[in-house]
Amino acid sequence: MDKKIKDLLDKINYNSDNYKYFNDVKINKIVVNEDKNIWNIHLNCLNTIRFDILKEFIDKLSNYVNKKYKYELTIESNDEDLSLFDDYYKNILILINNHNLYFNMFGDRLIKEDNNYFVEVYNKVEHETIKSKLEEINSYFKKFGFKTSLDIKLNENKRDEIQKEIEESNKFNNNVFETKKDYNKKIEEQKPFNKEKTYRNNVKKEVNENCILGYSVKDEVTKLSDISYELDNVTVEGYIFGIMPSTKKGFNTFTLKLSDLTTSMYVRVYTKTEEEYSELISKFKENMWIRVNGYVKNNPFYNDFVLNARNIEKIDSKLEEIKDLEEEKRVELHAHTKMSQMDGVVEVKDLIKQACKWGHKAIAITDHNAIQTFPECYHHKDEIKILYGVELSMIDDDLDLVFRSDNSILLDNTYVVFDFETTGFNAGGKDSIIEIGAVKLKNGEIIDKFDMLINPGKPLSPHISELTGITDFMLKDAPTEEEAVKEFIKWTGSLPMVAHNAKFDASFLAMAYKKYNLGEYTNPLLDTLELSRAIEPTAARHSLSALVKRYDIPWDEDNHHRGDYDAEATALIFHKMIEHLSTRKIETMNQINDLVSKDDIHKFGNLYHVNLLVQNKVGLKNLFKIVSYANTKYLYKTPRILRSVINELREGILVGSSCSNGEIFSLARSKSDDELANLMDFYDYIEIQPLDVYSHLIDTEDFKD
Repeated sequence: MDKKIKDLLDKINYNSDNYKYFNDVKINKIVVNEDKNIWNIHLNCLNTIRFDILKEFIDKLSNYVNKKYKYELTIESNDEDLSLFDDYYKNILILINNHNLYFNMFGDRLIKEDNNYFVEVYNKVEHETIKSKLEEINSYFKKFGFKTSLDIKLNENKRDEIQKEIEESNKFNNNVFETKKDYNKKIEEQKPFNKEKTYRNNVKKEVNENCILGYSVKDEVTKLSDISYELDNVTVEGYIFGIMPSTKKGFNTFTLKLSDLTTSMYVRVYTKTEEEYSELISKFKENMWIRVNGYVKNNPFYNDFVLNARNIEKIDSKLEEIKDLEEEKRVELHAHTKMSQMDGVVEVKDLIKQACKWGHKAIAITDHNAIQTFPECYHHKDEIKILYGVELSMIDDDLDLVFRSDNSILLDNTYVVFDFETTGFNAGGKDSIIEIGAVKLKNGEIIDKFDMLINPGKPLSPHISELTGITDFMLKDAPTEEEAVKEFIKWTGSLPMVAHNAKFDASFLAMAYKKYNLGEYTNPLLDTLELSRAIEPTAARHSLSALVKRYDIPWDEDNHHRGDYDAEATALIFHKMIEHLSTRKIETMNQINDLVSKDDIHKFGNLYHVNLLVQNKVGLKNLFKIVSYANTKYLYKTPRILRSVINELREGILVGSSCSNGEIFSLARSKSDDELANLMDFYDYIEIQPLDVYSHLIDTEDFKD
């Protein structure tokens, strides 16, 4: 068995009993797209792998990579096994439709003529349905290693046979019905006369004051998300979020946009006359909840399924009303409207209306990078106190290319280039170091290495084990963090240190100094991530994977995220960087900050969200200046503002720490309490949002539950 495929099977914990099916399988290549977090895995095999075996492999692979990456799997088969084509076909139908029952009926429609495969369809609707999925089906066949593709065959003779069977069945049923009719007539003559009409399976047609079209609807309600094929009789509920009148004279129809919060669907309403059209369309309003009975057909104009209404009834809203029952009402200091690009969907008037309904006395409007809602807010000043504000991206004036620099010659120094693997991102919390990997670099050569695993005293999360390849078993007899860091500090001495994204690694080292009373961390520190951004500001990517390609450093993606391997690659990259700097007359460590001019300083460093609230007219004028600068002078990819500009124009403005993307929240994971308190001095108030707002950070494993 190929070593790489065996290593992969071991890593994903694949069933060893099925390893035999991969004896002839090889990994052609694995391409990692870090921008999109996608692994493109290309396999080659002599023969087609059975689907159940491949499915188990895919499931295990998904569990291994899906917390951090998506993946695309492509298989090349030297000799396709067409005896497996039918099984793959049925399973591909399930994959593309997520167990949609409508597509199940095509599972037995696969036919073979000569060496060609077809899906047999009996009418144009079926033909269009399969045609819409054919390209996706064939793409799956290609990914799974088949060179043979699928086509469609319309069998109208089969359709006629089915129609004939239906007619014969109806004829039989009609005969039975005629036999019973005379008997039923006699029974009906004996019953008292009833004026109420009936419809469909003898259900009474009832009309009440809520009926807008037709009769009251009593059928079982279907979710809109469950409708994925044509239906003759279905009942749904939802609210109207759009009304589309007829655009052509003489067409007495209109369309409602309906949503039940699972998905949305068009509802087509037909009328006979212009008078009926005008009367009926006037009864519908946006946000009205209705129950609709009708039939679903594929509409060529909308290229989608449309519910054609027979009966429509007004119903009570299904939305649960949220009330603020607190005696002391809060004031919302961070609210976005639809003027916040990709971060707000509500109209400012609706936001203010809701705050008034809850009895709030004031509300702050803080859209991202924009103040377009201010004029409209002013029109509501008599209803509620408006706090005018904005949320911006703030950047420091100080660059972090070098920390604690000195005047030493860059090319003459010996450097300690290091990389830590950790249990998480929170140096100031419960996370700790689990591996120290480091090398000493002199004149472009590795002269010494340091590699030590560390026992954190608790089990690793599955995500960390998957990411680093480090297991609890490997750490069982490893030294503690204190023991390992002491030895690392002794090995390092006072040499200047280098890391990629140095703030992260240095935060764990600095925290270890504090936790174990090891003195003060004073070594000069250089960051290859920030150096790369300064040297090549137009480059799109500055990750370690990108830099090894840019500087032509040997690299194996499979060993990425191990401390010793990453440290060695970082060292070789760093040496090529300082060689490049020497050609630009930057020869000492102190000169590195000269790489970036003051006019370009806003293009570098970390962005933190910050909220600014106006206190008075002076503050309003200063806010206008800040927003103008952010969207003109300091515009780079996104509006941004320097911390120094906020300080210059701070009069009449309250500065808040903003959301989870703010400076305080972000750095709380890596700073001590004293350091955090110093950072807080810049702000007038610290924003702490409801815990539910931060729940996505647990899903992304930035924080642990």
